[in-house]
This record gives sequence, C-alpha cells and structure tokens, in this order.
Amino acid sequence: MSLPPAARPILERAAYCFYLGLMVGSIGFTWLGGMIGTITGNYTALCCALAGLLLTRWLHVYGHAHWHFEACQAALDSVQAAGSWPRPEREERLSAEIAGLFHRMDAEPDVWTRGELRREIAARLAAAPSLREEFAEKLAEHPEL
Repeated sequence: MSLPPAARPILERAAYCFYLGLMVGSIGFTWLGGMIGTITGNYTALCCALAGLLLTRWLHVYGHAHWHFEACQAALDSVQAAGSWPRPEREERLSAEIAGLFHRMDAEPDVWTRGELRREIAARLAAAPSLREEFAEKLAEHPEL
C-alpha cells in the first residue's frame, strides 16, 4: 500500500512537530529529573529524559537527511523573522545614533549636509519603525522625515 502524494509532507511535518515536542520535553525533564534524583535518589526520570534526548538526536539526523526537516524549519515564521526583530540593545544604539544625527542636523548650517543627515535619519528610522514614537516631537519639527 502506498501513501497518497499529499500524505508524505503531512507526515514529515507531524514528525517535525513530534521532534520539537520531544526535544523541549526531554530538556525540561532532564533538568527536573536531575533535581528529583538528587533529592530522592531515584534517577528513573533523568534516565528517561536522557533516552528522549538520544531519540531527539537520532530524529534530528534522520529527519534532516530523509524527512526534509530543514524545509519544516524554514517554514516557521519565527525562524525567518528572527533576524529582523530589533533587539533591545540594537534599538538603544539606534536611538542614540538618531538623537546624535538630529542634534548634528539642527546645528549644521550647510543645506547639503543637512539633506544628507535627513536621508540618514530616514534610513535609520526605516530600519526601526518603533523608534518613531520616541522621536515624535523631533519628527513634528521636521515633517519631511
């Protein structure tokens, strides 16, 4: 008996979900089993969790080789968008840079340099749109931005 053509990707995705669940559960139970084992002396939970981690490793290797786990991983929104979410320290750095650029632009007498600074500020604000709220007062003074 063969599977319908649409069944294989569904089963691969189900195996990937099982792999992720087993990995998260095994990591959690390894920590919990270690804690329980040190208190009670019964390391059964820790051994089961370590067996789950070994199975997770086998699923990782086999799944990437035969079940297209890399395609399932690429399909997750959080994996693709992880690089585009601004980190707090990146936002703080951008905020300080934009504040410095606004200060330089206000003090600059040359029109051409002010235009370059405006373009730089607009590019930095496009990279982190959440900073527009922080600089709402300055942006009101400069509606061209």
